[in-house]
Amino acid sequence: GGFSSERHGPSPPVAPSDLAYLIYTSGSTGNPKPVAVEHRALANHAFGIIERFAITPSDRLLQFASATFDVALEEIFPPLLAGASVVLRPPGSAPPPRELVAFIRRTGVTLVNLPSPYWHEWVDSGQCGDVPESLRLLVIGSDRTDARRLELWRRVNGARPRIIHAYGVTECTITSLTHEVGEGAFE
Repeated sequence: GGFSSERHGPSPPVAPSDLAYLIYTSGSTGNPKPVAVEHRALANHAFGIIERFAITPSDRLLQFASATFDVALEEIFPPLLAGASVVLRPPGSAPPPRELVAFIRRTGVTLVNLPSPYWHEWVDSGQCGDVPESLRLLVIGSDRTDARRLELWRRVNGARPRIIHAYGVTECTITSLTHEVGEGAFE
């Protein structure tokens, strides 16, 4: 049959227990396994992140993670639900830190969520003192964050921007643990 507008009307209601997405993870085993995440889990996560990151309609959140990584959902749903803007990074592989800093400055991004290894590159590049004025929150995680680099960052930048270390396992819907890094955390 051909296209019929009657067949493509509004979608049926979605229940909290309905599947929101299916993602594969290797976890600690190294063997891929599917993880089914329900709408209620994704919604609860999104509203928890809005509160934890204090996302407001004036925020501009950088969508940095690959679409195949569940953190991308954390970069999209919470800001949209809070009325904030999502700023897509330029297509292709992750830019060098110098280019990302210039992009954040140019686009007025207020919140970024970076994997620790990439943030380590930012610090190691000598650019850690070049923090755009618009950036109010830096979330780092998904991997171990080096304490020496955090200490250097805080020595150079003081308490700005606010830093939250985040970690989670796919089975717990993206981020399950956060820790705010205080200014005097390493003194």
